[in-house]
Amino acid sequence: MSTINSRYLKEYNKAQVEEIKKHKWIESHKQNHDIGNFEASVDWVNKYAEAFRAHWEKTHMKIIFMLKQSAENEDPSDEKCIITISNPGEKVLLKKGWKEKIYFNCIGSLFDEKQAKDLIEFVMHLPKSVNTIIVNGSGMVGRLASIANFISEKMNVPVYNKTDKKPEPDQLIEKTLNKVWKGE
Repeated sequence: MSTINSRYLKEYNKAQVEEIKKHKWIESHKQNHDIGNFEASVDWVNKYAEAFRAHWEKTHMKIIFMLKQSAENEDPSDEKCIITISNPGEKVLLKKGWKEKIYFNCIGSLFDEKQAKDLIEFVMHLPKSVNTIIVNGSGMVGRLASIANFISEKMNVPVYNKTDKKPEPDQLIEKTLNKVWKGE
């Protein structure tokens, strides 16, 4: 499951259209005639769309939420940060080397205003080199989805669900994050 917000999708599509226009111009010039939009589009998709998408996803911000076990296997890099939601007393066994990381202990869906404020501050002050935010934890996937969706909405970036579950967002966490965001 992934949630792509419309502004991000429009930006992605606009960038593709610009690349297809360049491709049309180059190919038309090579062939000494206008190859047309359809032929240029089909040719570009067949030759370049996969590489374009891979480059786009590598260079543009995204949010991934996953279970703790998957996050423990993630390799740290300057391009990624990690947000871990765990139950009190639960061990977090991330690989060493994460520069940008934050941990929250929550019992069930209890996520207080201080945690919401800390999360918002963390995300708002990430270095420009970070293009992937990993939200992870164990158990209640709904709380991960709520945090990932909140960040996605505020930053206008896509969310990718790397779990095998279709979570119901945690309304209490969403309410707390939105309350703090609005300064209530």
